[in-house]
Amino acid sequence: TYTTCADGSNSWRLSGSTVTLDKNVGTGVARGAQLRIKGVPILYTPYITFPIDDRRKTGFLIPSFGTSDNSGIEIRTPFYLNLAPNYDATITPRYLEDRGTQLLTDFRYLRPQQEGTVSVEYLHDDDVTSDNRSRLTIRDEARFGRHLTTNIDYDRVSDKDYLNDLGDSLSLASITHLQRSAQAQYTTRWWQLGVQLDDYQTVDRTIAQSDRPYQRLPRTTFALASPYQPLGLETQLYSEFVRFDADEQVTADRIDLWPDISLPVRRAAFESVPKLGVRYTAYKLDNQNPGDTENPTRTTPFFSLDNVVYLERDLQLGPAKYTQTLEPRLFYLWVKGQNQDDIPLIDSSEPTFSYRELFEENRFNGADRMGDANQAALALTTRLIDPNTGAE
Repeated sequence: TYTTCADGSNSWRLSGSTVTLDKNVGTGVARGAQLRIKGVPILYTPYITFPIDDRRKTGFLIPSFGTSDNSGIEIRTPFYLNLAPNYDATITPRYLEDRGTQLLTDFRYLRPQQEGTVSVEYLHDDDVTSDNRSRLTIRDEARFGRHLTTNIDYDRVSDKDYLNDLGDSLSLASITHLQRSAQAQYTTRWWQLGVQLDDYQTVDRTIAQSDRPYQRLPRTTFALASPYQPLGLETQLYSEFVRFDADEQVTADRIDLWPDISLPVRRAAFESVPKLGVRYTAYKLDNQNPGDTENPTRTTPFFSLDNVVYLERDLQLGPAKYTQTLEPRLFYLWVKGQNQDDIPLIDSSEPTFSYRELFEENRFNGADRMGDANQAALALTTRLIDPNTGAE
């Protein structure tokens, strides 16, 4: 017999007339084999080979079974292909009682500067809809030299009901949009340039055309933190240019500039960071209602003062010794108010409130809204830190 379960566990066990384990190649061979799960025999085969360590091996994986209202009984029999040390594939015939047999394929690759996955799902002549149905998913991350990185995230289905009919989880069935994005980013020690394309496939039929997400074709960002700090002054700039496009909606070109200057005072026991800045946002709008401005702008000065004190003491809880910190923090924010009714809501929203939101300079996500403020936040943090490892 052979199992990798702990002693006393009968989760699964393979038994046979002979079982030979070769630790040099990481493979086992059983003849007259029977597979039992929880003591119940579920499979018999006159001959089987299987891996006995972490080394990958071409062959069938454990089949899976299920049932659903949309497709009836489902059986999957995945076959794994160990093609090379740096890439592999899994081919899975998926039998659906009411719809036919679907083919699922996953191809993974890993290179010194690149990794990714390509997945294809295909069902020929669905017995319910009489259509050929498919899904293509691509995930790729690559690095070119020290500074340039790229990222591709692509997901497409052949029809709007695909995930609801053929998805294998409630989370898939509840998806309303599939994202397709491509991004390139160039980063140096003190500046960063990014270019991104975003598109969405709406798979929820109940969402009206006017409520569907905008395409960003493209979105360009530039961030700068100057290496020159005369008298300790730190200067930063965040900027964004984006083209929003959509059917039956207002389309826009938007530029957002956010420079600031600060004079941090940092010591072992405290830090104080006064910051002064301004945010300028300008639009060129198309498909506006008659009489609405096509070129709204917003200029919003702001000031913040962030103060933190770090207190610490030795603390013993039983045999364990810790360093305990007590960190009071006072954050003040002033943002000039401005009427923004003439600016459309394209990508702005209110974030879920969290501890971090207490110290943000804008209480909205996105650039379409800049929240006015004249407020202070008082917070207290304490940590228990292992003095030997630094673990918190």
